Amino acid sequence: MPTLVLITVILLYIYGPKKESIKWLIFAMSFAALYDLDHLVSGSALPLIFLHKVVTPYGFLMFSIVHSELVSSRTKNALAVGLFFPIVMMCAIAVEKLNLELDYQVLLLWVAPYYLTTSFLLIFAYVKERNPKKKRLRLIAACVVVPSTIADLFLENVVQALGFHVNEFWYMYMFAATGFVIFIVFAIRFGVFGVKIKFEKQLLDQTITGIASGTSMLNHALKNRITNIDMLALRMQETSKLLQYQHINGDVKLILAETKHMMQMVKRIQKQIEEVEIIEAADNLNEIVRHALQSNQYLFESKHISVTVNDLAQFRILCDKVHLQEVFSNVLRNAIDAVEAGKGVLSITVYDNKRNILIDIADNGKGVAKEAVHKIFDPFYSTKHKEDNFGLGLSYCYLVVRKHGGKIEVAGNEPSGATFTVHLPKSRIV
Repeated sequence: MPTLVLITVILLYIYGPKKESIKWLIFAMSFAALYDLDHLVSGSALPLIFLHKVVTPYGFLMFSIVHSELVSSRTKNALAVGLFFPIVMMCAIAVEKLNLELDYQVLLLWVAPYYLTTSFLLIFAYVKERNPKKKRLRLIAACVVVPSTIADLFLENVVQALGFHVNEFWYMYMFAATGFVIFIVFAIRFGVFGVKIKFEKQLLDQTITGIASGTSMLNHALKNRITNIDMLALRMQETSKLLQYQHINGDVKLILAETKHMMQMVKRIQKQIEEVEIIEAADNLNEIVRHALQSNQYLFESKHISVTVNDLAQFRILCDKVHLQEVFSNVLRNAIDAVEAGKGVLSITVYDNKRNILIDIADNGKGVAKEAVHKIFDPFYSTKHKEDNFGLGLSYCYLVVRKHGGKIEVAGNEPSGATFTVHLPKSRIV
């Protein structure tokens, strides 16, 4: 079991989002693993079982308080200090007795409320949640944590307090193994505590970095060859003029036109895959959105698209205005390409939730195929079949938003239209 618990802790530490609730979960599970580690190093002077018994309930309770989002930040900090008191009390009793033997009856007086409150908060958070996606994640969290905490309460604390002797190690192993299987299955299928999301993001980041490096080298080589062809063509043009070979002169002009076109394409690719450098300054988010709209106004008019700008919540944020405006412009141009001329409807909404500022750009176009949703931000992936489209616009958007500490998502299946949502953290508000 220590292996299973520690593997879960490592996965959460490496791939989980750096959220406060995840930090508390890692804290709790790290001390939970000490129970099994104590069996492996039996006879050790290390107070492993003592630390497991007194610290684990506190860690899980703090995780449930933060995860449930029921109290304010000030209350949460106060509880983190106040709820630590029983641990201090148990340590004081141990020091007074000059040993680390636990009084399970005293321990049960506060461990039982801690574990029962943990279970209640996780279940209550699931029941009260109205957002379908978050409700599913809360259910998964409850399924992973509640059985293990209840098992720990009864098999390790109630049984010991009543003086019964059972081989609780194997029962705890069963519950830990079950919890680990639930964690892995749901991490693969839906994502647990953000682990699946981080796997996908890390893979995409590595893909973009690798492609950017490789494409830069390829671009450099292509530029050199195009420059050589261009110079040779100019020499041929001068020679053909001197010798008055009109038919050759026409061919040379065609070669020069093609090399110019190739050079423009290479420069465009290089511009879209080069490293994004963010230069931050305080700017009005609404103004950035409106400038993006104005820069595409001629396209709206040419396709007779109806554009609705809903009441935009006012936010002044720390950001790179140039890059962020280009993100909105890219998404708008995708929407313009997706809608039918004369029937297109596009809407923009800026609003916020507890943690983020959200910008929705919705259209009534052909939507995004289900199989394309998870690939749409990949470099060189494109649903457009155009010669001058390299499938890098949304990858650029992904990079810029990530550099701002946010994320970009797409929702909407064919043929019901699509909604792109940009999430920017509220910590950027100035």
